[in-house]
Amino acid sequence: MRPSTSFRYEDAGFTSDRGLRSDGENTVTFRDPLNQIDPPVNCSGMLALGGFFSTSSSGSTIDGQFFPQITEGDLVISEGWEGCGFYENPKNLAEVLTHELGHVLGLGH
Repeated sequence: MRPSTSFRYEDAGFTSDRGLRSDGENTVTFRDPLNQIDPPVNCSGMLALGGFFSTSSSGSTIDGQFFPQITEGDLVISEGWEGCGFYENPKNLAEVLTHELGHVLGLGH
């Protein structure tokens, strides 16, 4: 039997915690307040960054490979894309956020 998991994203309100950092909060941050993403050049560059923090002291081993337990995940949306046509289209923004939330869950490309 393989281990299973479930997850649910929900709006938990506002927090002063922000950025991709291990601070005990799962957050989605707009406008990259910690300057973790280089600004775009000629409407080209990184749109967002999603990632997680884990602990090697607990997790699961599946088919001989150890997977550490994810303890927190954050997503940061960069600054400087106004007028480039990406965020102005809600479908484009949703696609980028879905991709980055996959990284928050530990999924690679």
